[in-house]
Amino acid sequence: MKKIITAVLSLSIISKFVPLVSSARDLYVHNGLPEWSDTAVTGDINDDGYVNIADAVILNEYIMNGWSEDSEVSRMDVNYDGFIDSFDLVLMRKLVLNPDSAFSSDYSIDIIKSAENVPDGKVLTSKSAMTDYLSSFIEDESEISVFSERYDDKFFSENNLVLQPFIQERGRGIFYTVSSFGRTQNNEIYIVISPNYEIYRPLYQVTDTYLLIQTTIPKSQSSESDSVILLDTEENLSDISSYTYLSPDGKKEIYITQESFMNLADIRVYLKSSAISFSPLTSLTTENGFIPFSNNGEWYKDSDGNNVFGDGIHYNITWFTDNIVIDYESCQGTWNSVSVSLEPQPDPDSDR
Repeated sequence: MKKIITAVLSLSIISKFVPLVSSARDLYVHNGLPEWSDTAVTGDINDDGYVNIADAVILNEYIMNGWSEDSEVSRMDVNYDGFIDSFDLVLMRKLVLNPDSAFSSDYSIDIIKSAENVPDGKVLTSKSAMTDYLSSFIEDESEISVFSERYDDKFFSENNLVLQPFIQERGRGIFYTVSSFGRTQNNEIYIVISPNYEIYRPLYQVTDTYLLIQTTIPKSQSSESDSVILLDTEENLSDISSYTYLSPDGKKEIYITQESFMNLADIRVYLKSSAISFSPLTSLTTENGFIPFSNNGEWYKDSDGNNVFGDGIHYNITWFTDNIVIDYESCQGTWNSVSVSLEPQPDPDSDR
């Protein structure tokens, strides 16, 4: 499955990025329709929507004493040099005197219908450039016209537009937020997205939903030569897969999700009644990792005549009337066996 490869954030990576803007509020768009649009303004440290003397006081307090009530310290780097110092205070004073010159950025996200290959993110400086860019991966002209109406010639007379398409692998709505936006030390523009799933992510249906992030930037702060990269706070941190197994009589179905990260394992078993209805049964753990489950098995009967599905090498699921027995192998070759009642148990996600 083709997808845009996203970078993984870690503390070491985060330290290399200088936020241009950062908002305490997350953007969330439901089914492609923005519930609201977030705006972040450079120098607006207290997040009241304005750059004024109150922000300058907070910045001065931080520079003098290394402390501030404001948690968004990244907003204090007004000149984007990676440091919070007197140079930021000088620029802050200029912004207080001329607040219209403060950098501001608006975010929104849409679901789009796209071909399989989507391009990298790009800074667009005109309506025609935007149309050409969208036409390269959106086949529906009526969909492109929506963007043409939203971002017209008047818009581009004052602003540039960053477009960043990406593929959301699970869920048919939009389950990502834009958490921050900025420049790397290599002068690349970056957009950070964060998952926003309400339940355990593997329980959402696997689907390729194409999303398009739109970020407005004043022309003075960007150009078409700027590179754009997308950063995902959780993607690729772990390997997640899931499989369903139907009982011999076809009346019950279990759903097993498995997640591995740095030799740690998490296996969960659910009773599946529909594509969106899952009842938790149990959570399986092993300190030595596990050989992943798969659909490569086949049905056979054990020595007692019970129906078993498995590959006979790494996992087996024995079906009974009211319970199943799951046998699975750890990465070190030892086996684990657990009997699971086919009655819902306390949700293993309740403490996540």
